[in-house]
Amino acid sequence: MYKRKQAEHLTFIHQWVHQMKTPLSVIHLILQEKEGDPYVENIRQEIERINRGLNVALSMARFWR
Repeated sequence: MYKRKQAEHLTFIHQWVHQMKTPLSVIHLILQEKEGDPYVENIRQEIERINRGLNVALSMARFWR
């Protein structure tokens, strides 16, 4: 039972991270069209921070299985 719950939790985390990364990728693509605008680099930095956080969450979920 415990192993099944762990597997379900890991599956949930994988799906959640993927769902969060997809819109970030879309935002990144949109920003490519806005190159040169003063706010683009700030948004890219924030996207990277979010991506790093998502990767940490995924790594921790894998670590605890």
